[in-house]
Amino acid sequence: MTQLPTPELPDLTGRTVVITGASNGLGAGIAETCKSLGMRVAGCGLSMPGDACEIARQVDVADELAMGVFAAEVAQAFGVIDLWVNNAGVLNPVAPLRNLATADLRRHMDTNFMGVFFGMRDFLNHQRAHGGEGVVMNLSSGAAWNERQGAAREETSGTREERQDASGEETSGVASERTRARV
Repeated sequence: MTQLPTPELPDLTGRTVVITGASNGLGAGIAETCKSLGMRVAGCGLSMPGDACEIARQVDVADELAMGVFAAEVAQAFGVIDLWVNNAGVLNPVAPLRNLATADLRRHMDTNFMGVFFGMRDFLNHQRAHGGEGVVMNLSSGAAWNERQGAAREETSGTREERQDASGEETSGVASERTRARV
């Protein structure tokens, strides 16, 4: 296997990063890496993030008020936030749509959609207020492509007739779009 060259990074010493879902897994790894690069790291999660986070808070990204308070605390302590990583997310419930409980789906959407929305909005408002430019990263799981884990695969695996609406058009699918915006 050919190893790709590692790109040279700019000096990130003293830059500020906010990471949601920083308590474990990928978020904790991102926090450790950012700390090793000399960045000021603020992390939140459903459980308390580890020592890589200079500011570590137990925050549910689905809680709009708590996210705003967390963002304001980071800005008060560090000034301009240079990078915001929306990493928090949940996989469950993984089940066919017909078997989903409404409360389970709401929790999933509150975390995976509204949590990202709150993070992006807080970051963009922060950037506008500070006249800065920064980067927001929204991370998402690829589990939807693994038929043993992903609900999307389960829902799209029925017969063609089950996936068609009254006009005969397919009703399921995945769209991807890459966007770029200047604050």
